[in-house]
Amino acid sequence: MTEVLRGVRRDRRLEIDDVADAVATRMERQRHLHRPGTRWVFLLEEAVLRYQYATADVHREQLEHLATAMRLPSVVVGIIPMGVPRQGVRARESFDIDTFDDGAVKAHVELLGGLLTLTHPADIALYRRAWDDLRGLAVVGDEARALIRAAAAATE
Repeated sequence: MTEVLRGVRRDRRLEIDDVADAVATRMERQRHLHRPGTRWVFLLEEAVLRYQYATADVHREQLEHLATAMRLPSVVVGIIPMGVPRQGVRARESFDIDTFDDGAVKAHVELLGGLLTLTHPADIALYRRAWDDLRGLAVVGDEARALIRAAAAATE
């Protein structure tokens, strides 16, 4: 995460170096993965497993961290294999959909300049359809772990 955020700082030509604080905040947020009653479903394109933003050692550590997180009962990781027939389902920008205890739903879209938050029902529906399409292409469990192992092996 440190290397990714350093890259963001470079891209945006930011003078202030708050990378350490940002990493600490993100690490603290990971405690939510252990919160009772929550469920986290992540979808990744296989190619993302192979992008090396840091050294090979750091990259392997990240992949090991992902494999460890997959063992948590609250976490499901789906990986869309590079060779899967897409049949009209194209790669999408990074986004997430949050459903809150009060029933509120928000879609967050990661843009180069920041995070876009959408709350209009038509926008939410659009991203839910995209999510469903992408999830239908993904593998989970042992198949996903095999893709992670292959990406880690490619760094050696």
